[in-house]
Amino acid sequence: MLFVLGSLFSPISSISPILPISRLPFVSFVSLWFNSPTLKYQLLDLPHPITNHQFPMLKKFMAEKQWYETLYENYGQKYDNEVFTKGTLGECDFIEQELNFNKALRLLDVGCGTGRHAIELTQRGYNVVGIDLSETLINRARAKAEAAGLQIEFHQGDARALPFKTEFDAAIMLCEGGFSLMETDEMNFAILENVTRVLKPGSKFIFTALNGLFPLFHSVTEYLSNAAEEGNATQDQHSFDLMTFRDRSVMEIEDDNGKQVQLQCNERYYVPSEIIFMLRSLNYTQIDIFGAKLGAFSRENELRTDDMEMLVIAELCGN
Repeated sequence: MLFVLGSLFSPISSISPILPISRLPFVSFVSLWFNSPTLKYQLLDLPHPITNHQFPMLKKFMAEKQWYETLYENYGQKYDNEVFTKGTLGECDFIEQELNFNKALRLLDVGCGTGRHAIELTQRGYNVVGIDLSETLINRARAKAEAAGLQIEFHQGDARALPFKTEFDAAIMLCEGGFSLMETDEMNFAILENVTRVLKPGSKFIFTALNGLFPLFHSVTEYLSNAAEEGNATQDQHSFDLMTFRDRSVMEIEDDNGKQVQLQCNERYYVPSEIIFMLRSLNYTQIDIFGAKLGAFSRENELRTDDMEMLVIAELCGN
């Protein structure tokens, strides 16, 4: 979806008395959107002639509940049985190595789900804060931490508008913890932008993303079918768009109450050059990309076309 801001927006003085919204690039607008309740209300909730006349698609687009929100409404118990959660210990081993076992660091776990990495790292002595869009998953994470006798700060919130200041020494975002799931490229970028905003200079950002090289050579349907275990979510009817590198599919799950739910999914695959370009624009100076092996992250895993995910390790400029 394309919005030509220069022809649609008039200045909104409550946002900026100097720079009209019409002069802002789209990515900046996305950042403003998720960080400015005033702008959001003016576009969606309050009567506004520009909104009503020129933004019917935007209103519908931003107000609709997205598939990933519906997916995790009632899936906290089943989530921990998904095959992608089985690599926690090995992944935390790798994170520790990347952090040089420095337990004085303050870590942010973005898209933390039920807290599997945050809980494991806290048990190893690290100070971890977790955040996830799903209230169900966050409640599950809090319950698991309490059962383990741990005090962990878990937040329900949007990675596109992180409620933190520049206070973290490192961040992790694993197994598509928000990134790759958003419905536009601008929203995915907003996640990277927000994580960067809360990191101190010189911090390390470790995350995974769907590998755009994979669907060019392999069947996504076949891969996911072979990887799934009984009781896991299933995806079928994949349609990969070569122009947008988006995979649309139908997901079927049985939620925690035994209800069958069908979802229309839309996920973005990235090629390494796109990741590098975005991170360089955010002032990361060292960017390394590897193949992401479940439970066996390593700098020895050269990214290949048969890797479904890529592992990104980026270091923010120290200035």
